[in-house]
Amino acid sequence: DAEANILRYQPLDQVVVRAETFDDPAVRLVTMIAGVTGVRVVVSFADSQTDEELAALLASLAPTGTVRLRLLTPTSSTVHSIAFSCGIAVDRAPLTAVPMIELRRWVIEQAISRSMHRHGRLIRR
Repeated sequence: DAEANILRYQPLDQVVVRAETFDDPAVRLVTMIAGVTGVRVVVSFADSQTDEELAALLASLAPTGTVRLRLLTPTSSTVHSIAFSCGIAVDRAPLTAVPMIELRRWVIEQAISRSMHRHGRLIRR
């Protein structure tokens, strides 16, 4: 083969998770995922933090690297607008315990191509 395509995964710098309450079983799962991926996680609870406070948190995190907002409960359009204006991706997909699906939401996939031949001449086998 003349070329090799390799996938590598880089963890996001931070994921902000919006959950309904502290007792939400999803909170335990996201902290476990954060530990596996090495991603810093901040959990915001809808019962103790308003959407405006969440929006202010997102605005303060914007220049700190690759940040994603993981919504496990509905939020206002204000939160979505702030996230969009700060370049923060919003993920509204339901949380799943299937690693091949969930872990991809906590990393950035990068494809690396490597030429396997020299000087542009392909070697026949």
